[in-house]
Amino acid sequence: SSPSLESYNASLEPLDTLSSRAKTGTIVLVAVGGVLLLILVLSGVWAPKRDDEIGMALVSGVTRGRLGWQFMLEVFIVTLPFYVIGLVGGAFAANPTGSALASGHATPVTSGLIWTMVWYGLGSILILAILAALRLAFFSADKLFAADGDWGTVSETNKTTTTTDDAEAQA
Repeated sequence: SSPSLESYNASLEPLDTLSSRAKTGTIVLVAVGGVLLLILVLSGVWAPKRDDEIGMALVSGVTRGRLGWQFMLEVFIVTLPFYVIGLVGGAFAANPTGSALASGHATPVTSGLIWTMVWYGLGSILILAILAALRLAFFSADKLFAADGDWGTVSETNKTTTTTDDAEAQA
């Protein structure tokens, strides 16, 4: 019934709207960013051009497990530095951005929020790395000896009869 309490509650209404929009924006951003990151990572590892590399490594004696670790390491090397840059940038920008959007209300960045973001990000990177390592599970040995073109094979239409010169050469 106090006018100051009513005015305080009225000042919180825009925060509720902002909170719901931020949740929706976060879900959309995570979904779109996750799909794009998944496409980038998998296009680098699951591309057909990697078949020759995998085949040569397997023929050379490299195990599938070691190649899986190599692909996982490639994902870590590509994503981890940019994840750290984003995390540090987000930590520095969260407080000023929150204060600007909340129109003067306190928006604390707690350690629980930071650790949640750290673990979600590392979990996402780990899932991408595991998907990259699974590339070896779906690589079939049939691809090792498959020719890209028709060279090296004898087709029935191109067979020629042996001439007397060929018969003499064979004798």
